[in-house]
Amino acid sequence: MFRCVRVVLAGLLVALVLPPLAAVADTVETFVSFSVPIEEVNVGPDGTLYLPSPGLAGAVKKVTPDGTISNLTTGIALPEGGTVDSDGIVYVSAWNTGLAQWIEPDGTKHTLATGLAGPTGQAISPDGAYLYVAQYSSNSIAKVDRSDGSWTTFASGQGIAGPDGVSFDEAGNLYIANFLSSDILRADPSGNVELVATLPGNRTGYCEYRDGVLYVAGNSTHRIYAVLPDGTWSVLAGTGVAGHVDGPALSAQFNLPNGIAVSVTGDTLFVADNGPVKSVRRIVLGDATAAVETLGSASPSLELRVSPNPFAGRSSLSYELPRRGTVSVGVYDVRGRMVRTLVSDREQSAGRHQVTWDGLGDGGAQVPGGVYFVRVACEGDVAGARWVRRER
Repeated sequence: MFRCVRVVLAGLLVALVLPPLAAVADTVETFVSFSVPIEEVNVGPDGTLYLPSPGLAGAVKKVTPDGTISNLTTGIALPEGGTVDSDGIVYVSAWNTGLAQWIEPDGTKHTLATGLAGPTGQAISPDGAYLYVAQYSSNSIAKVDRSDGSWTTFASGQGIAGPDGVSFDEAGNLYIANFLSSDILRADPSGNVELVATLPGNRTGYCEYRDGVLYVAGNSTHRIYAVLPDGTWSVLAGTGVAGHVDGPALSAQFNLPNGIAVSVTGDTLFVADNGPVKSVRRIVLGDATAAVETLGSASPSLELRVSPNPFAGRSSLSYELPRRGTVSVGVYDVRGRMVRTLVSDREQSAGRHQVTWDGLGDGGAQVPGGVYFVRVACEGDVAGARWVRRER
């Protein structure tokens, strides 16, 4: 999916065609806290949160938009995963009994499917006919007919390892987040599975797709990630150090984040954090288009090459100058903020030049893995390219 963006540069309206940008986050705040762990976050059509809690009560908790907490139901044998349909009916997995259940608004429970092997995450197919359930214990995904509860195996093996999160995109592809590895997979409608990305760490929690971005809870790295369909990923929030600190997204700290969901409005993420402070954190998303305006128009007279890209250690940028001139080269994050100056107003001759980026910012600290942009400017000519840094 590519986007056409209009940019005003020196009074000239220019159309740019750029690959999709990863999401960005502004702030992290604690929404509600609990004395029991929260497995997953599911959002109803009215914005109410439904939270399976694998504590002794076997509860699915209900949190209204104003933060009021109650139990929707109790007595589920280790509730996991779940989802909410367009009518507000809540679904949940019962790990210990291998059930997929649905719950009426008054808390009455019904069993949809039986015989599932360690059921966890759930997702309703785009046509609404099927409930897809991750089967942790059999490394597979079940396809459950919502009309009668019968089910078949949709996908198994093919890199699926302790699946936790499942989420559909607009085309009917199912994203799968592994808990027993850091792999993010994608299954086409026929059940053929491919690797999309390998995130840092050794396990991920749940995931949710929305508008071209897959949001993933990095359970072992204490971070939240944004993954694009081409496998490019970036750190959305968290320092990578376990803790409970609110504030700017990249300075905030999480502790064993597991559940994740996008708000009805699409501008907020809810994350189940399961460290000593058990809570649902709220991540306010920002504008991911600022870097487009920073790049300006692509000049045909400047030729850029970045290699390797993506990179983990060092990467080189080479650029061709059509004539002698004063050159500036800078690296920007997806919000258009400069993170590293590679060339600062230096006179350079015509021909090819090369600079290297070691993944450090101007202050000497390593920048988080993710999507960045490099901008080369010379005497009115401007060109830019995407530069992706992966963490080791």
